Amino acid sequence: MRHDNFRNYPRGASDRALSVLLTVWPAIFENLREDLVLVGGLAVHLHMLGHASPFGASTVTLDVDLGIALGASAGTYSTLRQTLLSFGFEEKDQQLAREFDGQRILVDFLTEGERAGEGRRVDEILATTFPGIQRALDTRTFHRVQGMDVYGVSQQAEIPVSSLGPLMVLKLNAFDNRRHPKDAFDFLILATQARREAVVAFRREVEAENPGVEKALSTLDLFQESNAEGPLKALAFVRGDGRPLSDEDRRTLESMATMGKILKNGL
Repeated sequence: MRHDNFRNYPRGASDRALSVLLTVWPAIFENLREDLVLVGGLAVHLHMLGHASPFGASTVTLDVDLGIALGASAGTYSTLRQTLLSFGFEEKDQQLAREFDGQRILVDFLTEGERAGEGRRVDEILATTFPGIQRALDTRTFHRVQGMDVYGVSQQAEIPVSSLGPLMVLKLNAFDNRRHPKDAFDFLILATQARREAVVAFRREVEAENPGVEKALSTLDLFQESNAEGPLKALAFVRGDGRPLSDEDRRTLESMATMGKILKNGL
């Protein structure tokens, strides 16, 4: 679930999503964990921990998005779907979700595919295809995450998270696919919090021929001007829409467009 305005998310939304992840992660068999990587808004949130937001709104999510390898399987053990169902998840409209603290948290799975949006069964889970997921799996990094699970038990886990370059590519592809303000915001906040690193990481994805790069490069054109769709929708996520732009808003839009140009020129 995603909202088009930061203010529409409940307080502590990302912490709730993280609690759900910390609940199921220890129960997933180790051989299957090797074929998983955290992507999406929660991955952006973990990348931003310890960094101040440059745009006045912090990262936020109500979803747990996991990339999964096409051949992933728990083998002779319970399937991934069975594991999630045993922890109180419900399957509705081919999505898995769990109520926690009055909020419905979705767990979505994505797998490599040439076209975005197709469905494929992986270990009894319906995963959505998305170009660049395998690259995120191949270059994943591990983040030590601490927090409470949904039962109030303190947990600590090494979570595989998409590295910066593949995550930016995925977010650009997501914005091209959905044109949603949150995807524009997530991409820009990732790129802006570490500009030099972002340029190097994005160039690396181009050189590695990440399957999602072609679409990411064309989508990057939407972030080259302050009045372009990317910055305008990212700003709308921060402040809402319908109000006249202030001088501060215009400066924020210029900063967003500058980041888009830096990435484009860095190639």
